[in-house]
Amino acid sequence: MRTRIARQLARLRSRVADQDAPATPPPSSGAPRQRARRRRDVLIGQVQEAVYSPRVRIGLVAALMALLSLLLLPRLLPGISTEEFTVLVAPFRSSDDGRTGAAVAEDLARAINAASEGRIVAQVLGAPPENAAAALAVAEQRGADAVIWGEVTPGGMLDQESLLPEIVYRPTGSLAANAWEGYVARFALPDHYILASRPIVGGVVVPQLITALADYGAGQVDRALYTLDSLIAQEPALLPALPNVVRGNILWARGEYRAAAEAYRRAIADSRATDTARLYNNLGAILQDAGDAAGAREAFNQTILLLDGRDLGELRYNLALESLRAGDAAAAVQSLEAIIPPDANLQMPQLVPSSETLLLRPSAQLLLTMSQAYRLNGQLDMAAERLSNAAERAAAEDVLTVPELRDLLATRLRSGVMQERALLTLARQVGASGPLIWELQAAPPLPATVIDSSSDQIESAIAQSEQLIALWSRRSAAEDAAGRNIAGRIAVTQAQRIGDVLAEQRRWKTVVDIELLQTRGPRPRQGLDALWALLTGAGTPVTPIAEQLQARMAAEPDNHEPRFLLGDALVIAGDPAAAIEQYEAAARLAPEAPEPPYGLALAALPQDPARARELLQRSIELNDAYFPAHQRLAELAEQQHDWPTAIAERRWLHQHRPSDATALALATTLRLSGPTGYAEAERVLLPLANRNNVGALIELAELYRASGDLQATRTVLERAERVTPRGAERYPDIAYEMGRLLVAEENIAEAEIQFEAALSADPRHIPSLLALAQINRNNPQVATRNYRAALDAGEDNPETLRQIGQMLLAYREDELAATAFERAVSVDPSDPSSHYGLALARLRLNQLDATQQEATRAIELAGGAYPAAQVVLGDVALHRGDIATAVEQYNAALRQNDSLATAYIGLGRAAAAENRWSVALGHFRNATLRDPQSAEAHLWLGEALLREGDPQAAANAYADATGLREDYAEAYLGLAQAQIQLNQIAQAEESLRRALERRPDYPEAYLVQGRLYEQQGLEERALEAYGQAIRVGDLAEPHFRRAIIRIRSGRLEDARGDLEDAVRLQPVFPEAHYWLGRVHFAQSQYNDAIEHFRLAVSQQDDGYPEARYYQGLAEELAGRPAEAAASYQAVIEKGAGSIWASEAREALAGLDN
Repeated sequence: MRTRIARQLARLRSRVADQDAPATPPPSSGAPRQRARRRRDVLIGQVQEAVYSPRVRIGLVAALMALLSLLLLPRLLPGISTEEFTVLVAPFRSSDDGRTGAAVAEDLARAINAASEGRIVAQVLGAPPENAAAALAVAEQRGADAVIWGEVTPGGMLDQESLLPEIVYRPTGSLAANAWEGYVARFALPDHYILASRPIVGGVVVPQLITALADYGAGQVDRALYTLDSLIAQEPALLPALPNVVRGNILWARGEYRAAAEAYRRAIADSRATDTARLYNNLGAILQDAGDAAGAREAFNQTILLLDGRDLGELRYNLALESLRAGDAAAAVQSLEAIIPPDANLQMPQLVPSSETLLLRPSAQLLLTMSQAYRLNGQLDMAAERLSNAAERAAAEDVLTVPELRDLLATRLRSGVMQERALLTLARQVGASGPLIWELQAAPPLPATVIDSSSDQIESAIAQSEQLIALWSRRSAAEDAAGRNIAGRIAVTQAQRIGDVLAEQRRWKTVVDIELLQTRGPRPRQGLDALWALLTGAGTPVTPIAEQLQARMAAEPDNHEPRFLLGDALVIAGDPAAAIEQYEAAARLAPEAPEPPYGLALAALPQDPARARELLQRSIELNDAYFPAHQRLAELAEQQHDWPTAIAERRWLHQHRPSDATALALATTLRLSGPTGYAEAERVLLPLANRNNVGALIELAELYRASGDLQATRTVLERAERVTPRGAERYPDIAYEMGRLLVAEENIAEAEIQFEAALSADPRHIPSLLALAQINRNNPQVATRNYRAALDAGEDNPETLRQIGQMLLAYREDELAATAFERAVSVDPSDPSSHYGLALARLRLNQLDATQQEATRAIELAGGAYPAAQVVLGDVALHRGDIATAVEQYNAALRQNDSLATAYIGLGRAAAAENRWSVALGHFRNATLRDPQSAEAHLWLGEALLREGDPQAAANAYADATGLREDYAEAYLGLAQAQIQLNQIAQAEESLRRALERRPDYPEAYLVQGRLYEQQGLEERALEAYGQAIRVGDLAEPHFRRAIIRIRSGRLEDARGDLEDAVRLQPVFPEAHYWLGRVHFAQSQYNDAIEHFRLAVSQQDDGYPEARYYQGLAEELAGRPAEAAASYQAVIEKGAGSIWASEAREALAGLDN
């Protein structure tokens, strides 16, 4: 049987092969090194060496006594420093009996001690290390900064060219560079260096080199750099790696990035360099600071290649910084968690953890960066934990640098901790999962206590940074006065770097001040202060903020941010005209930024909601990830009862910003949209309700009540009552919902008790007031009292007044509704929706003149474009029997004026939704005639022409759209599709390139690009395009198309993953199910294959003969002959005359045999 099936498959050319990817071993993790450096540790190590040396074993007791006395010396003799640079010199290898090597080692140790004037302690080891790893182990064990060993020529002496030294250099303890901003966790020094390419005069070169290393560690950078430059110039046999590594670090600290990079390139060029990966990492860090992102990335890529599967904490940290600069917090977190996993125990007091799993010492700076990355990624609890770790370590890390720099290091770390604490306070308040400024724009006003706390913290950070700049500036002057110009320049560079930090902190102080203005409102000055403000014109509440931002504008004339922030402050202060000036200036500076049109929308909203909506959509077009615009557009659409738009925006918000709050908002909008939204609302709410989320339980009860399921409503509300104490904030809402349920059950007496209970907990609970008014509507006195109480409870909030009016209209309480809207108009006379609501109430009361007056005023306030109010005018005319005027007013909602193309576009889109593209074409042509400058009109005209089979005319329309709006990615995509139909392949490729250039996250464009490449036989390029479509979107088709290419190349496992993704994204996708079945079939997974073949057959109207045929083959191979026979018979009946019917007959005959 299997042979026959194999022949059939071969004849059908089903070539599939399974290629298993080779297993890749996980990368090995590095381990932190314990770096205690005390002189007595060296002495202890010396005695340990002696214990195993035959030469001194007989003197063990005397050595131990000497050790004990020496251990006490640091405590008894105050002149001994604990900051000495410690060197261990091992006997050099030689071809004689070893006496030469031992003698040279002792001479070299004496020469080093003599040259250092007591700043270096050089000791001689009893035996040479076998290799660099052994030397490093000795250095770590003894707490030494360096170990020197190597070879000496036979009979050689220290003052002859006889030495071929190597060094392990691992500076320990206090290191001046640890105080330099940007050094810790970024620079990875190699441990091992070969020092000479041929024999050198060791007595001259090595002491100078060791002295330079000690000077570098102690912060004597002028002396260190002079010595290193002299050695490089005078000793050609000295290999360049180690001298240039130290030179590069000093030059970097001076801010001479080009020279520093060149020094590292010379070190890398050393053919004897032993750890080039670390050198490339450091080069990348230098290029990062130089602003050479491409060069830094190239250096980091070289690091990765040279590591060859090994890990390097400093590289991970630098990549995290690169990700943070690119706005990819998730990638930064991933890199940083490879250094310090989330479950790492970072408890003090030890500065170096005993754990062997960490790639880097968990320094305060590293932990601060982790806190920032977690905060930006929305992982606020982890951010708080790492910030706490950072604060704890910051208080103890000053010992890691030299004494004269400890105050500077401690001050810098305190400033960083305070800054991050301020930002995390804000982030936790708003539940941030994105850029914090965006989060604050989208959030309601924050509690004043939170803003005050953040303001105090950021002010403390600013004070610390200002103090730090002063300290570095004083140090610069002192160093220059002492003739140490290099150290002086490093101090200047440090002050400049802290200046950049200070500018960022002041930026956040301005943001916090704007939030405080939003929370407390613009408070007018009082008394003499108000009189002075009137005389000078400089006393508005925005003045301090404006002064801060104007200073930034002067310093950063090309930066749009200070201008749109000032616009935000002016909107809050009630000066939209001045705000618009700032937003427009910001838009000119950054036409691609979403914030300026968003600000313009806020400024336009009270007077012109239609314009505000266009601006919000424009903001989203510029950056779809800009969630404040999505949220504001959802709110505006809800206010206008545009449920499709509101639901689409709420879905976007919940998909891209998943949280309990976005889920509840989506569910509420779905419920309010009507019965078609109920099922989805329930799916959204149930997971939250199962966790006893009170808000979800209340919303679920409202949903069930709206759907008429009163028993389910009661069950949910009873559960909410059980988990909510009477004093809880949401208790009145639960009581109110229970009252509504009882009303629906016609138990009015009990309902009234529930509403009264809600008001007992919150006397200003407006829904309960309105509910009591509603159930007492037959008692005018009681109803009036409750309605009026509701109006009084919200009379200072125009939105609340409008909501009350809408509810009263729903209850047919038209007089009181008119009162509610009248009060809304009195509080905010510029809001068109209040006038519109009042017009509806007047219309209900048949007050036609008043209705016409309010509707006309609403249109005026909306800038002449308020379609709903225009319809009300039509209703007024209809009530008066003026049919002609009524028709004119209804049509006026679609033809406001000659330039209002959106009305005609709406007509055209409505016709297109009914698939009446010829009718739609007429409307779109009308739109382009009315407003030839409307790019959207030309886009839709192109769509209609393409659907009507005129690709050349469509291409012309799309080209017009791109000419009017150069950044119109959708028009370029449409143009590409028209060009493909015209077989203009090169032009189509160019159009797609332009579409993706303008919108890099455009999955549909990548999909069309992939299809075009596939059409040309360019499968590798097609795979790349489909991969990009998958990366930026959630379309099913790119997965499917990539899978087919992978199947053709035999990559079945990859293809299966793609096909599974395709059917997950689009469950009704018969072709994807068919090919997923084929992959399972090729892998002998027959039951899985059968399932997908069945789905393919069920989803295609013609029964999908090909899929049913393969279903039969799979059933036959799975040992299910009866099912196989039924499948073959179905193919024969439904696919008569096709190849599949012929194959099915043969298979059925074989099955019978």
